[in-house]
Amino acid sequence: MSEQEKHPVSVEKIILDYPITFEGKKIDSLSMRRPRVRDQMIADKQHKDDMDKEMHLFSLLLDIDVEAIYDLDVIDYQKVTATYENFLKRGSQNKK
Repeated sequence: MSEQEKHPVSVEKIILDYPITFEGKKIDSLSMRRPRVRDQMIADKQHKDDMDKEMHLFSLLLDIDVEAIYDLDVIDYQKVTATYENFLKRGSQNKK
């Protein structure tokens, strides 16, 4: 049984208002999975700066290179942040 089958993960799709091109590939949407404690621990252990921690955490949840996140328009980055914050709301039922 795969990890995905043991622990189904909710995912939210984020449509970018300002698509980016990263490593020759156009990215017009991102998929963010619900965070786990393990994700936060990894980001915390690898970075001291809060912004670096957040970027690393988002790269894990979005399954993209952190360098691609640096290329996001601020409006799209706000969408990423809002999606993450929605996952953290008590009783959030983002099941898909």
